[in-house]
Amino acid sequence: MKYFAAFILAFSFSLVPAALAAEKPAPPAKETTAADTLPDTSSKQIEAGIEKTSENINKSYQDRELSKAAVNILYGPLDLLIPNKFGVSANYFRTPNEVWELEYMRGKIAAPFFIDDIGAMVDERLSIGKRIFSGNSFNFSCGLTYFRFKAHIGSDLLNRATGGNTSNIDLLELEGVGFRLGVGNRWALGKNLTVGVDWIELNQPLIITKEEEGFTDATTNQDDKEDVEDVMKWASYFPRLNILKLNLVYSFKYNLFKL
Repeated sequence: MKYFAAFILAFSFSLVPAALAAEKPAPPAKETTAADTLPDTSSKQIEAGIEKTSENINKSYQDRELSKAAVNILYGPLDLLIPNKFGVSANYFRTPNEVWELEYMRGKIAAPFFIDDIGAMVDERLSIGKRIFSGNSFNFSCGLTYFRFKAHIGSDLLNRATGGNTSNIDLLELEGVGFRLGVGNRWALGKNLTVGVDWIELNQPLIITKEEEGFTDATTNQDDKEDVEDVMKWASYFPRLNILKLNLVYSFKYNLFKL
């Protein structure tokens, strides 16, 4: 009897862990998320999208790798001294990140509202320099610039000086040399076309090589003489600041130059 009681007691203790385990709540079922319902091809699609984005990001660099030369149509709506300049440039791709440029810009205005007694003005620039790219599209440009500025004296000043004889004194002319600095971006569109913006560009005269005007010798009016001298000083060294210069570039690929 005592052996039977001992057996019953041992058996009872062996059932306690099982009972406790049975009372322990079952773990919650795993919730199904949107990611679990995606097809097996989703990761491949994501990888393909990343690869396509990377190709687009590097498209401008890849286009320059294949380019040997280019021509560029330019428009500077916010250009000093005279806005709304148009121009062209010829580009040589020494490397994908180094492009040499020869650029010509010209602007004309009939009657400047900000200068009294001055008629039509013409502002021209011829620049040579290089454009250095950092990464895909961002670039920094620098170079040398030749400046030429012409202005016609207004009729009121001429009449007071000469009585109408304007054959030799109606024109003010300046020429000089200086430097160019700028930053911009260029983006390849495909089919040899690239668009760009020079966000800000400074063309600064440093040395005046030619300064011609006959008006100050022909007039005896001191105020008129000082007005013309002020215009010459202003045109000589006033910064030629260019903001948002637009570029449309057509490039020539290497295979066009193969014999």
